[in-house]
Amino acid sequence: MEKLKNIAAGTEVQVNDQGDTIICNFGSQEFYAGFTDLVEHLEKIQHYVSGGEFKEKTEREQLQIMIDKTHGIMHDIDEVFGAETCKKVFGDITPNPFMIADFFDQIGPIAEKYANGRTKELYEKYNRSRKGNNSQIPYNGKRHGGKGYRR
Repeated sequence: MEKLKNIAAGTEVQVNDQGDTIICNFGSQEFYAGFTDLVEHLEKIQHYVSGGEFKEKTEREQLQIMIDKTHGIMHDIDEVFGAETCKKVFGDITPNPFMIADFFDQIGPIAEKYANGRTKELYEKYNRSRKGNNSQIPYNGKRHGGKGYRR
């Protein structure tokens, strides 16, 4: 008897040293739609923090804005990759932009391996090295000009 493996089960990815995993269904249209929304959200934040309105704020105001925007990104990540993904990946903190970028840098090659072409293109679009690593997103209240969070 022929048997099909469970195509819709997704790809299990271990996300920390404690053995916690997430299930990524890279072939799902809902995953693709959610990831597209996440990338667009990240791009809007990048555009905002490189603009004059954000730059006119004090460092403390900028930090609070980034904390609030990071909470929104974390919500989006949990929506796309599954409930409590951020807790499993980052612990009980609000991660800095470099930690979020590191998450995408590490999951990108996995997505490329299992994803259909559309999702792979999104990961390539997100890739922070694509634009030269010149982030304007502040880290600990300071602007960072080297390697960093791209969206």
